[in-house]
Amino acid sequence: MKGKQRSVFIIDGSPLVRLGLRSLIDSDPRLCFAGESPCPRDALEPIAATPPDLITTEAIFPGREGLFEFLHDLHVQVGSIPVLVITRRDEQLLATRVLHAGGQGYVMKTHDPAVILEAMHRVLEGKIYLSDEMTQRAVDQFATSRASRLPTGVEDLSNRELEVLDLVGDGMPSKEIAKVLSISLKTVETHRANIRAKLGIDHSAGLIRYASQWRALENQRS
Repeated sequence: MKGKQRSVFIIDGSPLVRLGLRSLIDSDPRLCFAGESPCPRDALEPIAATPPDLITTEAIFPGREGLFEFLHDLHVQVGSIPVLVITRRDEQLLATRVLHAGGQGYVMKTHDPAVILEAMHRVLEGKIYLSDEMTQRAVDQFATSRASRLPTGVEDLSNRELEVLDLVGDGMPSKEIAKVLSISLKTVETHRANIRAKLGIDHSAGLIRYASQWRALENQRS
């Protein structure tokens, strides 16, 4: 007997990715497409109107729209809906934060479609999903941090401070960071000062050097 199809809502800034995920969902008789949105902000209203069984979402959006704010607002405004992050960013720190913020899974867009489907069904079963690589990285996290020549302390940064660090590592000046994050220049400078304090970095030049090295490490791991 054919079971009830489970509905999936897609959030991703790329129309091509949304189309690919919809095709993947349509290929599985156990799943059905529930809707889509290019950003978290515009997704809450349709999700609240007709709650799906599963939400898939990118972790990073144009304009740096906040995934973590979305997870919080989803819980407050709609309730408990499983969320699977399907992203281009292979980052243990981000995956851990997603789980802590209420997400149920984290998988890379570069993985085989069968793996992404497996992740969807695992989360729909009420389980946590991390790829084998991500699970191993979690096991090796402490050893990896010790092997790195970078200062420790990134795990102590707030989600917003982590975003600022990421943008600094991309070579973005404070004025542009303020525009991307829709915050004041003064707030950006406050975040940068807090980051330096937490990482034990004395000067702005040191922060830029650290952020660039950190981003290079993350790119090597992806």
